[in-house]
Amino acid sequence: MGPFGFFLRSFIFTILLVLCLQIRWGQDSLEDLTMNLLTSSAVVAPINQSAQGAVRFVRNMWSKANRSFDTHFSRALQEENRPGSRHLAFSIERSETAVKQKAEGVGEAARRAYEEAKESSAFQKFKDTARSASNRIRSQFIDETKVPEETKATSAQLPTRQSRDE
Repeated sequence: MGPFGFFLRSFIFTILLVLCLQIRWGQDSLEDLTMNLLTSSAVVAPINQSAQGAVRFVRNMWSKANRSFDTHFSRALQEENRPGSRHLAFSIERSETAVKQKAEGVGEAARRAYEEAKESSAFQKFKDTARSASNRIRSQFIDETKVPEETKATSAQLPTRQSRDE
């Protein structure tokens, strides 16, 4: 039978083992009990620690290799070809005279707008209204710290106790 016999025997043994592990023993099946035994045994703890160390090692080496590759690759690129640092061979700039003319034009337009607003009737009306309101407020303000001489009360003018009782 050879290889086919080995395959057949392994297949039948696997089916019997899976069927036997489905038998219930208390609340859990034999499969659950076997898994708990394998995961919580004293032999498994050092293996788990080794596996965690291996995962940490692979992760650190991957990040170092990735950083090293990025560093060496970016050094190999010329400054002008690096992403974000690319410059076009030409640039468009205005001449100084054009910039000065534009600034003078803007300044002149601002002066004209100011003069027009200054001369407009609405602006003058606003100034007049503000001036009259200011004058009204000044005229209504009473300075209580200065009392005229005629209104000061003297001891002779104060009523006495006898005159009040009468």
